[in-house]
Amino acid sequence: MVTCLYYRLYFGITMANYFLAETEAQTSDATVAMQRAEARFLRALYYYYAMDLFGNIPFLTTISSENAPQAKRSEIFKFIEDELLGTDETKGCIDDMADPKSNTYGRADKATAWVLLSRLYLNSEIYTGTAQWAKAAEYAKKAMDSAYELCPTYSLLFMGDNNVNGAQDEVLLPILQDGIDTQNYGGSLFLIASTHKDDMGSTGTSENWAGNRARKELIDKFFPTSKAPNTDVAGMIAAAQDDRAMFYGKDRKLEIEEPTAFTEGFSCAKFSNLYANGNSPRDVKFVDMDVPFIRLAEAYLTYAEAQTHLGNNDEAKDAIDALRDRANNPNKQPSYTLDDICDEWAREFAFEGRRRMDLIRFGKFGGNSNYTWEWKGGVKAGTNFSANKNVYGIPTNDLVSNSNLKQNPGY
Repeated sequence: MVTCLYYRLYFGITMANYFLAETEAQTSDATVAMQRAEARFLRALYYYYAMDLFGNIPFLTTISSENAPQAKRSEIFKFIEDELLGTDETKGCIDDMADPKSNTYGRADKATAWVLLSRLYLNSEIYTGTAQWAKAAEYAKKAMDSAYELCPTYSLLFMGDNNVNGAQDEVLLPILQDGIDTQNYGGSLFLIASTHKDDMGSTGTSENWAGNRARKELIDKFFPTSKAPNTDVAGMIAAAQDDRAMFYGKDRKLEIEEPTAFTEGFSCAKFSNLYANGNSPRDVKFVDMDVPFIRLAEAYLTYAEAQTHLGNNDEAKDAIDALRDRANNPNKQPSYTLDDICDEWAREFAFEGRRRMDLIRFGKFGGNSNYTWEWKGGVKAGTNFSANKNVYGIPTNDLVSNSNLKQNPGY
């Protein structure tokens, strides 16, 4: 799966390079200029994930038969920054991107790029050795102050009609899915089917694969002073006093003794193909739920974390409280520590694919960490693993075919 991810990212980079090469002579056309800006943004996004996951990586901005040179993480960081913002010699792609919420749904705009920049700067210390909290806060705030706004109901973000039910006001970049036109076993079908068993009620698809579920530590984030009840989703949300506690604990064990048994571990009921308006999905099997790939809530937590590092606790509190208000969570604190914010990332973005990155930033992933979870390091009680696992190994096929590449330490 790691190898598949690696090559999928580079497939996206290659497509962007090809499009940019083919349209180079048409830059005077305003429509093409905006398309080229979006392609540059997407290439920067692909390179961001490649850098975050694999560290020092092959780097090319043109279609070439030559082996790509290997660039350091800090060099990729600078490329992404310059590609978005521009330099004294080059124009940043943000300049030619559509204003927030003015583009066709499903395409990136300026606010999407601001969130990517804020993410880049939030993790700057990991990527370059130098923290850039002020810039992280600056670009997060630009997105917060844009035409996007938090969807008032959390569950709407993850439903089959999230392109029209209000979620589109928060989701800056969705991965478009359609039960007729984009039939596939990945995407949002995987998110829904892999997390559900047929005892959990209808999810708007015939598929219930009973695979992925929550470790105890995620559930404990919602029940820090009490034990989570063995109840359905409505009961779980009521007990947690938080609309984000979308877990199913009925006939489930909280702790996972046997990893292959789906009923060990509470089920995540966050994703659904049901429509908020009661209409039927387009297909009985394949789903319509757009993956909310980049959404505005990220800017709020980025802003809170960066401001906390800068000592501006009041600004951080306001941002976190806005998310808790949306979740109907009455538990507000006078101020929030960095550990509180790390936990809030888990509550807000559970099962959305960013926990590893956050734990690395907080020093809680690989290395000598005091933070463990069930089955961390492959043992039930959890154990630490070495810091080299904070980046993946470059796939062997690429190392063999490209002599410019050097493997990451420990692989």
